[in-house]
Amino acid sequence: MTIPPFVDALVMLLLAVTIYYSMKLNKRLSNLRANKGEFEALALQITQAAMQAEACIVDLKNAASEADQIISGSMRKAELIRDEITFMVERGELAVTRLDKVLGEAQKQEKTAMDRGVDFKERAANLDHSPIKREPILGAGDFEGDSQNIELEASSAPYYPESEKPSPLSSDKDLAPRSKEEEELLKTLRSMR
Repeated sequence: MTIPPFVDALVMLLLAVTIYYSMKLNKRLSNLRANKGEFEALALQITQAAMQAEACIVDLKNAASEADQIISGSMRKAELIRDEITFMVERGELAVTRLDKVLGEAQKQEKTAMDRGVDFKERAANLDHSPIKREPILGAGDFEGDSQNIELEASSAPYYPESEKPSPLSSDKDLAPRSKEEEELLKTLRSMR
């Protein structure tokens, strides 16, 4: 059996195409082998970049956690300060109410005294206005024990006849000494008037 010549030509053509693509593939493989070092270096750089990215992610998580703790602490402090200010405002409102009552009583007493003919201004003018010397308060002054006398002007205290002195506020006994923040708040409120 003989193979027709056109089949031989077709097989030769296919072999030529196969040889051509084989040579092209061989050239590419040799280029790939030649660039193998560059590919390894590139793969190493990619691995290092991935490790750095992971470390940065861990650092970001830590920074976010620290920021959250700081913000939470600041929020707690702000809430405490808000509560203290609310408490001080409530106490201030109570004090204003008490002062209004005392002022109302004092005005009534003054009116009653005026109706009876008592002249407070004349009585105050006849008072001795020299400074009152008081004993030093224990613990006052600096720490070397160098206490100073406290001088009060007689005119700085309001004048009340003995029979008409206002009674001290009974609910003031339970007031604790003011803190520095309370004093600053009161000073600010007084300056706003």
